[in-house]
Amino acid sequence: MGDIEQKVKIIKIDQQNITAEFISLAACDGCRAKDLCNKNNCIKSTVNIVDENAQSYSVGQEITVQMNEKDGLLSVIIAYLLPLIIFVISLLILTYITKDEIKSGIYSIIILITYYLLLISKNTYLKKKLIIKTKREI
Repeated sequence: MGDIEQKVKIIKIDQQNITAEFISLAACDGCRAKDLCNKNNCIKSTVNIVDENAQSYSVGQEITVQMNEKDGLLSVIIAYLLPLIIFVISLLILTYITKDEIKSGIYSIIILITYYLLLISKNTYLKKKLIIKTKREI
């Protein structure tokens, strides 16, 4: 497995932290008419990078960041796949137990909110586990 690379534009620099913005054009890349349509469908996202040499960069500079492909896959599983599985399973079990779809839906959403609150509480651990690095251009 290799690395995932993305060009980003630096929007903020603090001590050893770089906040960068990138535009997700994944849906547009394969389209022949991408130059004709508006860019409203493009999603701007930010990423925080810990770099000891953060002060060597400048705001507005375009850099390349990279992440291990396994870490990228783990991120997708944690952010999208696990919540979906948790929601569907809890919805099925609660519907079977309560026989009330509305209550089951509400309880499943509460369980999902609890999952995301748990993720937020483990933010420091995840930042150490899922590492995004800057790539020096030569």
